[in-house]
Parts: sequence; C-alpha cells; structure tokens
Amino acid sequence: MGRPPRSPEGSPAGCWSAAVQSVRIKGTGSTSSTPPPPGPEPSPPDHYIVPDSQGWIAVDANALDDGFNGWLMGFTSPVAFPGGDPGPPGLTAGTAVPAADQRDGVDAAIVFEATRVSTIAAVNGGAAPDYTNQLAKIHINNWNEARLLDLLQFHTGGGDPCSPLSTDLDIEYTVDHELLADWHLELVTASGMTLASPPSGPDPTHPRGDAGTHHEDVSTWPTCSYAIRLHTRRRLTDGLTDDPDKFLPEVTFCIGRRGRPPR
Repeated sequence: MGRPPRSPEGSPAGCWSAAVQSVRIKGTGSTSSTPPPPGPEPSPPDHYIVPDSQGWIAVDANALDDGFNGWLMGFTSPVAFPGGDPGPPGLTAGTAVPAADQRDGVDAAIVFEATRVSTIAAVNGGAAPDYTNQLAKIHINNWNEARLLDLLQFHTGGGDPCSPLSTDLDIEYTVDHELLADWHLELVTASGMTLASPPSGPDPTHPRGDAGTHHEDVSTWPTCSYAIRLHTRRRLTDGLTDDPDKFLPEVTFCIGRRGRPPR
C-alpha cells in the first residue's frame, strides 16, 4: 500500500496541529491579520499589535498566555528624552568637559494601565482603569559618553598624524558620562611593549571619567606600528542588552627608524 499524501509541513493531508503564535507590540504600521496567512514555515509568524492614538493595545480575547512568552514591547525612550552626541563643540582631547556642558539623564515613571474595551472611552475621559501598575522611578540617560583621544606629538612642534615618534609619547584623553561603568587606555602592537601605569576609571574622585595627558618614554621602544585605544562603557541597558565596550576610532603611530651606528 502507498503512503498517505503529506502536507508541506510533513503532516498527513487532512490533519492539523496546534502551534503557538507569539504576540508582539510595534509602534507604527498596522495590526497583523488574525489568524495569520498560511506560509511555508511550520511555525506561524509573530502577531503584531499597533496601539491606537491614545496608546491602548487591543489584545484578542482568544489569545493564550503562551502567545505572550518572552518580550512583549519596548520603550523608545529617545522619542521622549534627549540624547546623542554630548558635545560641546570645540572640546579637544585632554580637556575636561565643563560642568555646565555635562549631560545628565532624566528621572521618569512608567505607568501601565489595562481596562476593558468597553471602558476605554471613559478612561480617556479621566475615569480609573480596571488595572494599573507602575515603575515609580526610572533614570534614563540617552547621551553618548564624551570620548576624545589624541597624541600631543600630532599637533605640536610641527608634527602631524604621519610623523614618526622616537622619544616621547603623550596620550591626550577625555572621558565623561553620568553613568560611566569603565574606561581605560589600551596599547595594541606586535612589539610586545605595554603602557606603564595608564590611567583608568571611574573612581570615587572622578565618577564621571577624567581628562588629562599620559606620558610614556618610548626612547627604547622597538621600531614598529602601534595603536592607542580609549575604551569606554556606560552603566546602561535597554532591558535586553547592556551597553557594549567601545574603543573606535583608535589613534595609530609608529616608532621611527633609529640612527644607524657608525661603521
């Protein structure tokens, strides 16, 4: 006897099986169709709900708890709170960020409300919802850290970024952020050399970072290529991913050819 025909999902023709469809929230667009259109994959696509103009999310009463497993929705905080490049314009590496130009975050509260569809109009008019819960305080800082790096030898004494170094290396750095988790200097080279006691932080006296010039005597360093990196990381999270370590762009230089000994 032959085998019964199979559907694309591998189930016998005429049979069906239940599959959980994840439910998500998105800020723009249109709510996905329910039920979802059939597709080649055995699992249905995520079902997306778009809030109305008042922020209400109409959830299908037939949705099961399993459909809400995992993350449901996010909060695009840059829409409500400022952030981005902290500036200020004209600030150079090695110079501290003036107190008046330091960027701080904002304290806010996030309030969740749930109610029956039949009561939405009344709640929009000021009536109490069926259910409410809130995160009473959240501190949001969307500003990037101030992170500047340069070499003194690149802009003094006629030097430029292509000038080889021979005796002195002076690393100019500026780091500033309200919620700084870590910052440090790193030397990348095949020569095997390392920086001598480079600055790092934060520490109780400089919780936001620091600025200055770190000097290295490179008179005995071998001829090679080198790169200086300024690593920074903030004590921030979007709820799913913590702020990553950042170190680019780096500053590169080389130790020039030493004088040839007399014959």
